[in-house]
Amino acid sequence: MDIDFPLILVIAVFVTGLIALADKVYFSKRRLVTAEALGADASEDMIEKAQQEPWIIENSKGFFPVLALVLVLRSFLVEPFQIPSASMEPTLINGDFILVNKFAYGFRLPVLGTKVIEVDDPARGDVMKRSEEHTSELQSPVLSR
Repeated sequence: MDIDFPLILVIAVFVTGLIALADKVYFSKRRLVTAEALGADASEDMIEKAQQEPWIIENSKGFFPVLALVLVLRSFLVEPFQIPSASMEPTLINGDFILVNKFAYGFRLPVLGTKVIEVDDPARGDVMKRSEEHTSELQSPVLSR
C-alpha cells in the first residue's frame, strides 16, 4: 500500500485553512450576534455557550499553522527519507535516515512535481534520491528466451 503523504498534507492544509477562514469571515460574527441577541436576561453560561467555538473550528484553527509549516518545510526545503537498501554502503547504511535538500535543484510544486524555478543542476559527487514513480523506468528489463 503506497500512501501519497504530500497529497494528504496538501488536502489537510486546504481543509483546515478553509474552515479557519470561514470562521474568521462568517461563523465568529454569527456567534457574537447570537450571544448579543440573548441579551441581559440570559445567564452567563448561556452567553458563554453561544460564543464557544465548535470543536471542528477550534481544532482547525490550531492545526492549520502547524500543517502549513510542515507543508512548506517538506515540499520546498527538506524532506526526510530512510535508506531502503544496502546499495549505498559503506557511505549510507540500510536504515539510515537522511534529509534531502529539495531547494538545491529547483522549486517544485507539491504533489504535481512541476518545476517552477530552476536553481541549480546536480554536480559530480551529489547523492541523488530517485522518486518511486521513476524507479521502474531505471531498472533493467528482464530478458527471457
